Amino acid sequence: MEAVRRHLLLPSPPPLRPNPLSSLTEVEPSPVIIGGMVLDIHAKPSVPPHPGTTVPGMVKYISGGVARNIAECMSKLGTQPFMISVVGNDMAGIMQFLFEGLADDVATPVVSNVFDGSGELIAGVASVETVENFITPSWIYRFRHHITNAPLVMLDANLSPESLKAACISHD
Repeated sequence: MEAVRRHLLLPSPPPLRPNPLSSLTEVEPSPVIIGGMVLDIHAKPSVPPHPGTTVPGMVKYISGGVARNIAECMSKLGTQPFMISVVGNDMAGIMQFLFEGLADDVATPVVSNVFDGSGELIAGVASVETVENFITPSWIYRFRHHITNAPLVMLDANLSPESLKAACISHD
């Protein structure tokens, strides 16, 4: 971890080529993370569940998502990554307390996991189509200035092949 932290804190190398937008906006080079921010809902019953019934237990809301988790780790290592993602203007997006500029009429990615009394996952439902539908090449291209100047770009493997390619082209 120390080696990763030192790498992230090194002075940023110059971009591979000048960015055509650099005269419009100066952007501090920082690592770029592209991918999902997800609200994870964990439900753990305190007694064995019975199908078709409600049982007492504990429900936790946890900020998650591959890209968000990586960005959080990088922040803890002392760097400030630039994150490209999507969060809806729904209850899950507002609960995340993430950023302004939430997308209207878009559902925030949510994963709901149900655990048994010992903490083993017994069922999960992932509603993450927003990542697939909105982190598109055109969305990624909007941030090409940040991507081109980034010393490091990390991609969520759950992105579509087209979005993965767009992020790589933006960094060339």
